[in-house]
Amino acid sequence: MGRLLLIIFLVKFKTNRYNLLAFSNKVFLTIRKIRLTSEELLKFLISSNHDIAKLIPERGMDYEDLCSLYILDCSPVINSIDEIKLIPKKLANVAESEYCVTNDFSPAIIEECCSYGFFPMALKLWNSHFLTVKYHLYKSIVEFDTLHIPKSVRRYAKNMRLTFDKNFDLCIDNIHRIYGLNWLYPPLVEGLRALHLGKTFKIGVHSVELWEGDELIAGEIGFIVRNVYTSLSGFYLKNCAGNIQMSALGLFLKANGFAYWDLGMPLPYKRKYGAVNMNRVEYEKLFDKTPLDLLKFPSDEIDIESFFC
Repeated sequence: MGRLLLIIFLVKFKTNRYNLLAFSNKVFLTIRKIRLTSEELLKFLISSNHDIAKLIPERGMDYEDLCSLYILDCSPVINSIDEIKLIPKKLANVAESEYCVTNDFSPAIIEECCSYGFFPMALKLWNSHFLTVKYHLYKSIVEFDTLHIPKSVRRYAKNMRLTFDKNFDLCIDNIHRIYGLNWLYPPLVEGLRALHLGKTFKIGVHSVELWEGDELIAGEIGFIVRNVYTSLSGFYLKNCAGNIQMSALGLFLKANGFAYWDLGMPLPYKRKYGAVNMNRVEYEKLFDKTPLDLLKFPSDEIDIESFFC
């Protein structure tokens, strides 16, 4: 498939064939040998062939496009909704990718992905969007007996309210405004919004908001499958607001029957909430123990100050 993408690249950009063949060897062969992640690919491209690096922006292709090209090249394809459950098998012998891809953004596909605990994400290559279903090699998981609340949060968590599903679109808008489209491209947002507004049985797609008076100061979007809540993406608009929102949410989940909190990709800041990194065997074992009944968030506003007493 790598050579097919190279042909598309040659046709689209009509550039020097030999430069691109050399570039192809670097990207499609060398990268696979040393097993770079998509994030490391950026650094690799910058430090490798500077002539190619200069050529790419002139031809309308940036580093994000190259990352997308790499992910699409090494990720198995999902041909139907029935193949979602086969993602672990599809990726069992694929060292280069944590993703399976499809161009289907239907709510049914997204719901099925979430129902297995997979992360629905998206990428864009030129004018096309693709759903990239992430099956993490490692996940950051908070089990509530080890939930930790930063001390600074207790000092600032006054006169604030936590709500659920009060303004899904405003949360999306803030995420986009701060981080750009990133992986939350419009087709994925539309699918998530349809699940958020509709009546689903396997999962619930939600927004979480933190308010100070009438001002939204932090929030996130995520989904519930069984009695597990998964955070997808969030934002904060004031110092410490993100910490307060996550701490209040963690305490709410702990007090209301949730089994654990899935924070997705391991990042250092997640450790301060008590998160530990689990491999596929570990987090799948945890997920398999959860009951099938779907928990739901309340419609009432919650005064969070009592959480921190």
